Amino acid sequence: MPLDAPVMSATFPSSDSTPGASTTVPGDAGNSSLGCRFDIASPKLARAVALAVSVGVAFVKVGFAGVTSEPRARRLALAAQPRAGTDVGARLVLVAYADWRRAESLAPARVVAVAAAVGAAGVLLDTVNKGVPLFAIEPLASLAAWVAAAHAARLFAALAGGLSGSDFVRARALGADLVGVRGAACVGGRTGRVSRARVAALRALTGAAAPPAPPAPPPPACVPVERGLLSQRDVELSEIVRRDDEMLHAVRERA
Repeated sequence: MPLDAPVMSATFPSSDSTPGASTTVPGDAGNSSLGCRFDIASPKLARAVALAVSVGVAFVKVGFAGVTSEPRARRLALAAQPRAGTDVGARLVLVAYADWRRAESLAPARVVAVAAAVGAAGVLLDTVNKGVPLFAIEPLASLAAWVAAAHAARLFAALAGGLSGSDFVRARALGADLVGVRGAACVGGRTGRVSRARVAALRALTGAAAPPAPPAPPPPACVPVERGLLSQRDVELSEIVRRDDEMLHAVRERA
């Protein structure tokens, strides 16, 4: 969900043997799997995506579990792109996996490169192993670097994978634009019923997540000063002017 509003999503697998693509719909529900298995370039998937778009999908998410070739990932992403560009304005999001070796997928940095190449709107970093949360797989420094790389490529960055409301502050501090939740929004686990009360509580927590700290201001300009009247080096210009004025005033007083 965006860090100021919730979303819900439905999942489409990207190949015959592995899960991978999904759509995200604005609203106040959570995440629900459609449980289908077919190649994303197939007419069957195209019809499924078109149907999802017709009910108000905001994002079409394409994942690459089982895809280790960047050229194939680009082909799959481009196959979904026309559906993401319908008149309702759905946008394409590519999914990377923190446990990408387990998913037999592309490394997260390579997914960012593919997303930039095909003109996607954003990237999502998720997990294949739902028993291990994202923050237990990737160190914070690596997550921050991935988010920064996405932003440098003019993509929004989303984080998901076993996240709970208490993780929102951490995700915001890393610079994430969106967070994805499923189990945290449901009663009875990931495959349970979406709870309005839980969604409302999660939404309230998005307001508690402080925005990322602004970058530190650049250091003040300094001017190297030779030893002489001023005994210090690297003195700020304003300090040089002040001391010069004081010395000139003292000389005039003695005169």
